[in-house]
Amino acid sequence: MLKRLINIFLAIASVLVCLTALELFTRIGAMLYESTWAEKQQRFVESITVPFSYGVMRPNASIEDLRDYFPSGALQPDPIPIQTNNFGMRMRNIHLEKSPDAIRIAVMGDSCTFGWMLPEEDSYARTMERILNGAGQDQFEALNFGIPGYTSFHGLQLYERLAKPLNPDLLVLAFGFNDSYEFRFSEKEFYEKLKQRNLTEGLSGLPLFLYDHSAFCHWLIRRIKSLSKHAIEQELIQRAAHKQWHARVDQDSYRANLQKMIEDMRSKGGDAIVLNLDLPNTWVREPLQRLHEELDVAYLDVQSLFHAQSRPDPRTESLRQALRKEGIDSLADRPKTTLLFRVWIPEEITIQTISFLLLNSSVHPFPWQIRLFDDGSHGDEQAGDRVWSGRIEWESNEIVDYCFLTERLPDEQPLYENSLKALRYYHYADLRDIPPGAEWISPIHTLNRLPFEHLMIPGDVIHPNAQGHQVIAENLAPIVREILSK
Repeated sequence: MLKRLINIFLAIASVLVCLTALELFTRIGAMLYESTWAEKQQRFVESITVPFSYGVMRPNASIEDLRDYFPSGALQPDPIPIQTNNFGMRMRNIHLEKSPDAIRIAVMGDSCTFGWMLPEEDSYARTMERILNGAGQDQFEALNFGIPGYTSFHGLQLYERLAKPLNPDLLVLAFGFNDSYEFRFSEKEFYEKLKQRNLTEGLSGLPLFLYDHSAFCHWLIRRIKSLSKHAIEQELIQRAAHKQWHARVDQDSYRANLQKMIEDMRSKGGDAIVLNLDLPNTWVREPLQRLHEELDVAYLDVQSLFHAQSRPDPRTESLRQALRKEGIDSLADRPKTTLLFRVWIPEEITIQTISFLLLNSSVHPFPWQIRLFDDGSHGDEQAGDRVWSGRIEWESNEIVDYCFLTERLPDEQPLYENSLKALRYYHYADLRDIPPGAEWISPIHTLNRLPFEHLMIPGDVIHPNAQGHQVIAENLAPIVREILSK
C-alpha cells in the first residue's frame, strides 16, 4: 500500500515538474521574443474582450496604456489608460436599475465612440453628459457602449444583450465605418461560421483563468482553437483567389439593423439619434439619410460638420488665385460630364515621375487609380507648378470618395480585408446634381493633409481627437434636449 502511494506521489510530482518546466520554458521564450505590432494588437483585444468570444467586453478589464499596442500611440503625448466597468463598458460602474429621476442615454458605436487614443473623460459621450448636466447636476447618464471593431450587426446583438436591459430613454447610434469595411465574408456569414465552430461564446471559468495566468496554457488553448479556425481560413483563401469582396454589412442590412433598434426603443416610449461618424468615406451617408427621412429620426452628420470646419492650407492660396475656381462649371459645355482633380505636392515631398488619384466609387468595386499630370496636359493648367491634375469623364450621379498617392498601388489585392478601399478616403465629391456636359473642379488639395486635421488624432484618418469629440458633443447635446423635451 505504501509503495503504491509513493508511486502515485512520484507520478503527480513528475507531472507537476513537467508542467512547471513547460511553463518556465514558455515564459522565457515569450520574454526573449520580440512581438510584432499585430501580436501586440491581439493582446490588446484579448485584454479587453473575452477570448474566443464574438467581441464580448470583459467586465473590470484594465490596461495601463493603450499607446503600447498600436504604432500611432507614439504620436500621442500622454498615457491612455483603459478601464471597463462591471458591465464591460468603458465608463464608471453603474447599476442595472436606474434611479427614478435619471435620464439614460445609450451611446452605441465603434472605436470613435469608445474614445480611441483618448482618456475616457474626453469621449463625446462623457463630454455630452457634462454639457447636459451643467454645474452640480447628475440627472443625465450617458452610457458608453462604444467598442472597437463593432459593426451595426454587433451593435444589434449588444443592444439586445446589454443596452436594452439597462432601460435607456434615448439611443445614439454611431456605427458605419466597420460596416463599410470590405471582407471576404459578410459579417453575418462570418458570425455563423464562427458559431458553428464554438468560437463565439468565449472562454469562462477554469479555462479562462488558465488562459490568463499560465503562459503554457495560453499557448496550448490558442493552438487548439486554431484548429477550429482552419476551415474558415481555407475558405478565405479560396475567396481571395476568386477576388470576392463583401461589405461586412451591406447598406440594406446596415439600415435594417439600425431600424430594428430605433423601432424597439420607440415601442418602449424612447427615441433615437443616428450619427454619421464615418469620417474616411461616405458609405453611410445614403442609408442614414433614408432613415432620417423615412422614420423621422434625428440625424447628426458629423462628417459634414467636420468638413465645414476645415482649415485651408495657406500655402496654396496663391495657387487658388491663379488657377480655375473650384466647384461646378456649368458653362464647360463638354460632350460628356467631366471631373477635374487637383493636388499640390509640397517641395519637401519627393515623388516619382508621376502621381496618382485613387477613387472609391460604386461603379468601381476596387479602388480605381488614375494617373495625374503636371505638364499642362489632361486638365493641368500650368506645367511645373507642383499642382498635379487629372481629368476624367463621368456618367453616374453619386458621391465619390477620393485621395491622392505619390506612387501606384500594387496590383495584388490584400488577402483578408480590403484596407485600400476603406482607409484612405477623406475627400469626397457630391456629383448627384451635376448637369450633363458640365465639369466639376476639385479644390486644390495638399498631399497627405486632412482638411480637418485639427479635429483628428495625429497620424489618424479615422478617429477624432479631444477637440473633435468636444465638437460632436456640443452639437449632439441640443438635439438630445430637443427630443427629450417633447
